[in-house]
Amino acid sequence: MSQLPPYASLHNATTSIIVDCRNGAPALLYYGSKLENDDSARMLSLLGTRQEAKCSPALEPILTLTPSHGEGFTGSPGIELHGMDAEWSTTFQLIKVEQSPRKLSLISQNDSASLQLTHFISLDENTQVASFETQITNLGISSLSLQWLAAATIPITDNMTKIKAFEGRWSGEFQHQEHDIFMGSYLRENRRGKTSHDTFPG
Repeated sequence: MSQLPPYASLHNATTSIIVDCRNGAPALLYYGSKLENDDSARMLSLLGTRQEAKCSPALEPILTLTPSHGEGFTGSPGIELHGMDAEWSTTFQLIKVEQSPRKLSLISQNDSASLQLTHFISLDENTQVASFETQITNLGISSLSLQWLAAATIPITDNMTKIKAFEGRWSGEFQHQEHDIFMGSYLRENRRGKTSHDTFPG
């Protein structure tokens, strides 16, 4: 296995994305204004170190791009699956990082379950827009049932106070809606299998 870099990054004229690759599974370390210093990733990881909180684990599970119960993450997992051989909770080990100027491919594997998890991160050349995509591949011969796979799990900044959502109706599509940040989940689902005036393809 080739030596993995401690950090992987994407940059354009205004924006930087840094992924922490040191802990076995990739995690988003930074997404914001462009960083100029090559040591910024190391400094950011040191700044993100928290003191031990009372009545909590000494080492807090890292919020990876696809958190799982196998990593000790107690929140909503980024992947839910089960198989014929009692696979229900899994974890992945980063084995390869492929990088081009505007795209990162982070390939992880679980040898015991014969699964491969690949994260694709792209950064637009001219804007601050990034896209995240996750792909699961069954490398084994037994069938696998996948209930849920998040495109990516990313932390939000402390200064984020609102959720902006979109809804609509006939002749009034794409209406903006704002909600205060709260503890819990905000979920929008389309249970009809197609886009519509309230669930547009945006």
